[in-house]
Amino acid sequence: MAAAAIYKQLYGNKESGKYFIPATFQIIYMLGWKPDVSQPKPLPRGSGEMSLKDLYRLDEVISKTKKMPLDDETHDPGKEK
Repeated sequence: MAAAAIYKQLYGNKESGKYFIPATFQIIYMLGWKPDVSQPKPLPRGSGEMSLKDLYRLDEVISKTKKMPLDDETHDPGKEK
């Protein structure tokens, strides 16, 4: 309680008869990973269909790629399954 009173005295802002104390938060995200036999294995080198040198024309390549509907796109709310 003493620390809160000191902090209020040093940094508190009084507005409309109430004290507001500014606060700063740091949010840290962490990710853990552990290898498992069920994880997909990497494809062999050179098996890619596109070179990284061609990334500048990615929009062109994507526009020529065959589109596959996702589950959300194939579901018609007006139709019964």
